[in-house]
Amino acid sequence: MQLFRFDAAAGQAQAVFGSQALVPARIGRVEGEVQIGCMHIGAGGIVGYHQATVRQLFLVVTGTGWVRGADETR
Repeated sequence: MQLFRFDAAAGQAQAVFGSQALVPARIGRVEGEVQIGCMHIGAGGIVGYHQATVRQLFLVVTGTGWVRGADETR
C-alpha cells in the first residue's frame, strides 16, 4: 500500500497560465499517459487556460466550477 498526501499543505501556490488562488498537489503520473492530482482553488480562483498534455478529470468536490475548451464555451 502507498499513502498519498494531497491536502493544500502538500502543494505550492502556482500562478502559471494566469492561474489565481491555485495550489496543486501532485499524487502520481504515468509519463505521457495520465496524471493524478488535486487542485485546491480558493474563492474566485482560476486555473489558467492551457492545453492538456495528458488525459485529465476535473472533479469539483466542494463549491462550484466550470471548464471550457478551445472554443471558450463553458
